[in-house]
Amino acid sequence: MKKIILLFLFSLIFSLQTVLEYHSNGMPKIVKTYNGHIKLQLTKEMSYYPDGRQKYQKKYYNGEVQNIQRWDESGRKIIGEIWTSSQESELMIDCPKKDKDLCECGASVIMSELSFDEYANLRKRTNPDWDVQKATDLEAKIIKKCGK
Repeated sequence: MKKIILLFLFSLIFSLQTVLEYHSNGMPKIVKTYNGHIKLQLTKEMSYYPDGRQKYQKKYYNGEVQNIQRWDESGRKIIGEIWTSSQESELMIDCPKKDKDLCECGASVIMSELSFDEYANLRKRTNPDWDVQKATDLEAKIIKKCGK
């Protein structure tokens, strides 16, 4: 009976972290945490800047993002929100059906890098200097991850 209880307790606290990407300086870029005893489930994803400061943290429950926290390069917390399904749909509205996979990949990069408000402001071009740099950075990240 003690073995069953210990096995059960161990299964409740079993956690697996894996580094998916590294920066060119060897520092982790994306780290995912999985928990579970019968089936591993993604519970957390963290991203880091090249200097090791945390960029964002996403918490998952049953495969759905429940919470996102983000920080800028100086370490200040960015106040943002989780993208709703209607906001995700708005992001995908101009996507041609033949390029759906590419668009979904690009959308995932945009949603991991920007809050919806930041995305909306970028589209409105409210800050031309920031917008050009941010758009260039996003384009490079999308090309790197998704191709084309």
